[in-house]
Amino acid sequence: MSDATPSPHNFESGTGENPIIPRHGRDFYRIFGSEGTLSVGDMKLWRHAPGDEASWSNRLIEQNVKIGTEVPFDVQIEHIVKVVQGTETPRCSIDDGLRAVMVTEAVKESLKTSQPVDIGRASRL
Repeated sequence: MSDATPSPHNFESGTGENPIIPRHGRDFYRIFGSEGTLSVGDMKLWRHAPGDEASWSNRLIEQNVKIGTEVPFDVQIEHIVKVVQGTETPRCSIDDGLRAVMVTEAVKESLKTSQPVDIGRASRL
C-alpha cells in the first residue's frame, strides 16, 4: 500500500474531483453489501437481476450509476458563499464537525499509545 505509486486506482484519478489530476475513471473503493457491490470510481453496481433469487449460482448484472459532472471544489465554494450570504444552511452541523474532530483526536491518541480509545458518550451528541 502506498500513496506515492503511479496508478489509475486512486481517489482523484478515479473521480476527477481535482481538475489538475487526469481522470482515469478506475475503481479505488469497493463497498460490499447484502444487496450488491458498488465499485467507486468507475461507478459500477453489481447485483442480482430484479426477480432473480440471490444465489451463488445466479449471474450478477452490472449497472452504471450516473453521477454529476460538477467540479466538487466549485460546488463547495458556491455552497459556502450561499451560507455566508444566509441563503443556505450548512450541510454539516457544528455537531458533525465536533464528531469529526473527536474521531481524529481518538485516532491520533490510539496511534500514539497503541491502545483503543473509547470516545463513548461524547460521540452521541
